[in-house]
Amino acid sequence: MIKLSTVIFSTIVFLSSNSAFAEQPNTQKISVEAAAKQTIHTISINKADAKSLTLLKGIGVKTAKAIIDYRSAHGDFKSIGELLKVKGVGLKVLAKNEERLSI
Repeated sequence: MIKLSTVIFSTIVFLSSNSAFAEQPNTQKISVEAAAKQTIHTISINKADAKSLTLLKGIGVKTAKAIIDYRSAHGDFKSIGELLKVKGVGLKVLAKNEERLSI
């Protein structure tokens, strides 16, 4: 007579060796990272309101207002680099947001 523990053990060994139940490689991580890169939304520095500008890394309410004030006084930005003329925006802020900025 076969013991219950032997049957359970044999079943576990069978299921773990069966390719349908074997652990699959983690391909989800790659697809999530790829999806994250594809869903980056850009923010137009010529059209964005203060609330949208504060979504950028290193841009608070005060700097967002300064960007809008500069835009009002000088017209639309002609390049992303022109943001460096705004007080509170430096090279680090531009580097952190380069993929998210548009004109």
